[in-house]
Amino acid sequence: MRVNKKSKTGLIETMRYEDGGVFLLNEHLRRLSSACRALGLRPPSPRVVRGAIGRLVRKSPLNRSRLRLIWSCEGGAMRLVLTSFPLTVPPASGYKVMLERRRRFKITPLSSFKTTRRAFYEALYTRARHRGFDEALFFNTRGALVEGTRTNVFLVVNACLVTPALSCGCLPGVTRKAVLRLARRLKIPVKETALSLKDLSRCEEAFVTNAVIGILPVCRIGPRDVPGVSPGPVTRRLLTSYGKAVEAKAVKV
Repeated sequence: MRVNKKSKTGLIETMRYEDGGVFLLNEHLRRLSSACRALGLRPPSPRVVRGAIGRLVRKSPLNRSRLRLIWSCEGGAMRLVLTSFPLTVPPASGYKVMLERRRRFKITPLSSFKTTRRAFYEALYTRARHRGFDEALFFNTRGALVEGTRTNVFLVVNACLVTPALSCGCLPGVTRKAVLRLARRLKIPVKETALSLKDLSRCEEAFVTNAVIGILPVCRIGPRDVPGVSPGPVTRRLLTSYGKAVEAKAVKV
């Protein structure tokens, strides 16, 4: 598909900067370039992006930050906007996630891309925060679990690591991809599939992922506490290996 270049729809990449490096920067740039090609937009030069990030972080007093990149078409020209925010420390006990059962997510051709059209996600996230939750999970019109408003979601069901398939409408998260690759390397049974409310109610472990928080355990899903210690044994294995793998792939800027 192609986007209307007059619509000002932009593509977003959110990244983690720490100690002079951006975690998984090359993976973010590959995803951005792939999305640009799919939408008929000119991708940014990786060299230009790295240079812009370097200039931004050198001006900032923050040694650890969340970087937000927006690549959009305005007036027929492509525009790069970079912003830096302080990193917030997630709760040590893990996330409490709300379940959105009323509003269902309609899959569209843009669902596979992280764009600036985020009204659905932002409204749901705001409602979750007002209700005392850290994140909200939602379902598509077929009743299948999609993701969180800012995260991909993983469950452990019958000792198997499962996550919604991309066909369910979730974003192809950079961290999601890294976790899947890592799980296979660690010989953890893993499956991308359609998941239901029942799977959420019977999972042994749960965690959410994104580029900023990495892997974060979930301690409560709606009114239900996730059983056992948090993080669980599968999550702990992934956490231990993920930190090393991501640090090795951090790109100095």
